[in-house]
Amino acid sequence: MNESMMSASAADIPGPLHLQLPAEQDSLVELAEAVEGLAEAEAWPSEAKFHVDLVLEELAQNIISYGYPDGRSGQFVVSIQRLGDELNIVIEDDGIPFDPFSLAEPNLELSLDERAIGGLGVHFTRTLMDTYRYQRLDGRNRVELTKSLVADND
Repeated sequence: MNESMMSASAADIPGPLHLQLPAEQDSLVELAEAVEGLAEAEAWPSEAKFHVDLVLEELAQNIISYGYPDGRSGQFVVSIQRLGDELNIVIEDDGIPFDPFSLAEPNLELSLDERAIGGLGVHFTRTLMDTYRYQRLDGRNRVELTKSLVADND
């Protein structure tokens, strides 16, 4: 990826899906419906659709729950572009700086009662996406993800 592409905002990325949503719970429904519609239109494998939907819901929920501790209203942008057999996904928000990939991996060996609350959404992102990256650009959090649409035959 060249330097000019890295600094582009999600609004600059061409593609079949571009949503700008308020950082509110109701936005999760709109996001899920949009992903479902795009997945159906482009005939994504069901596993890829499930993975993308789950990861975007988790990341968006984090933005909604933790991105605006000062109480101001915020927004987030989701863009998905298909390039061949790969999805390029960008989610941006104007909340407080937060690199989700700086969090330690959750200890999945502990019982649910012993485990710290949270961290599974980032764990899902790390394990279900092919690549992930965080940047803070122009006062915005930016997470870039890729997901292969080629089915695994494991």
